[in-house]
Amino acid sequence: MQDRGYKFFITGSNVSLLSKELGTKLTGRCIMLELYPFSFREFLLFKGYVLQKNDMSYTTKRGLIKNYFNEYLQKGGMPEYLKYKDPIVLKRIYEDILYRDIVARYEIKEIKALRELSFYLLSNIAGLFSYNNLKQMLQLGSVNTVKSYVEYLENSFLIFAINRFSYSLKQQFIAPKKIYCLDNGLTEAVSFQFSKNKGKFLENLVFVELKRRYKDIYYYRTANNLEVDFLIKNGKDIILVQVTENIKEQKVRDREINALAIARKELKTTNSFILTLDKEERIKIQNKTIIVKPIYKWLIEDAKEEDYTS
Repeated sequence: MQDRGYKFFITGSNVSLLSKELGTKLTGRCIMLELYPFSFREFLLFKGYVLQKNDMSYTTKRGLIKNYFNEYLQKGGMPEYLKYKDPIVLKRIYEDILYRDIVARYEIKEIKALRELSFYLLSNIAGLFSYNNLKQMLQLGSVNTVKSYVEYLENSFLIFAINRFSYSLKQQFIAPKKIYCLDNGLTEAVSFQFSKNKGKFLENLVFVELKRRYKDIYYYRTANNLEVDFLIKNGKDIILVQVTENIKEQKVRDREINALAIARKELKTTNSFILTLDKEERIKIQNKTIIVKPIYKWLIEDAKEEDYTS
């Protein structure tokens, strides 16, 4: 049919449509497009709010956008859940992923271990993990089994694990990884932890947006063990991103700024910014500027319009 000039758009979340299987059946004949839950822009459209260019200049409109953002931060962007407002929708999606997309597909025998692993990872978004620690915690006999289970969860798009950035591939593989989830609403419905981990949910939300915009995402540790939440390789450019609820406390402010300043020097880059709940400023340090920006404002900007170079 394709040879005769027809084109097909195939959509769905069934396991048979995952990229690896589709690629082998239609080698050289398909382009895979990944669809994520609603972005914040799409969430606003769903709510009936049409963004205008100068909305951030008006106090009332800015306040309304912030209120929508707080809702989006907790509820996420799963369309069916947002439409019916029933948490059972999210729990059903989660169960379908575990049992239909993973257990049935890979013929998993240790179902209890898989459930415990999945619950642990979703309850620790933006946290570090190692395969060996997970093996001990779940009392599984093999690190390879844990690696396989994490890979299954990643293949189903439920979670994402990112490496620590290093110019040594060996160091990337052996260093602990950071874990993120596809959707904040899904995490909140499964692990019931939003109120006490708002900062982690902010970081998870930023990760998913970065995932939409960029291909290569890592975290970074400086030589003196300070952490930068995200390092993005965009062609030859390196962009550093910190995410924090606020930088009012001097201790937090110093930690975030020092990590960026040292990382910029080590990596020879000036592209860096800090995303916060509501703070906006420009910080001068070492004759360079670090841009601080509210997450809700960053989310509605076009990635091509952003300038984090100082």
